[in-house]
Amino acid sequence: MCKATANRAEAESQYITATIGNFDEKCAQYQFYLQEQITICGDTDGSIQAELNSITCGDTDGDGVPNAFEDFNGDGDLTNDDIDGDGTPNYLDTDDDGDGILTADEAVDADGNPIDTDGDGDVNYLDNDDDGDGVFSNFETGDTDGDGVLDYLDEDDDGDTNFNHK
Repeated sequence: MCKATANRAEAESQYITATIGNFDEKCAQYQFYLQEQITICGDTDGSIQAELNSITCGDTDGDGVPNAFEDFNGDGDLTNDDIDGDGTPNYLDTDDDGDGILTADEAVDADGNPIDTDGDGDVNYLDNDDDGDGVFSNFETGDTDGDGVLDYLDEDDDGDTNFNHK
């Protein structure tokens, strides 16, 4: 077995388990090692090149969510996924949930992975009420209570310790 095959297998394992936050890095790494395997070991049947050609590393709309993570129905067709129903597929939509807050500005953790501020099971970039207070995020602007948490992410916008949940 060609040594490059083991490197490719490790890179593939990391690519398959990549998260939104590290997808670009793992995808590029996998592409690199596929190319290395072709260069070092050859590709007599063209299967490695076919795999390389099938991989898409990118974020067409620049919203911080790689295209591969915007195929919500998992059918391989990015054009038929439109979470907010605005007629623009998610991979081209800079506000996937239509809440008036750009997907790129929705809350993420330190690793760049999306978070679910209100714990309702919908990550913020797919949730039009990010803090779960019953008010759509697009109607919550600024930082009313001055606590450093923007209102659309703050379940107690006015700082009165009375939390408004649905």
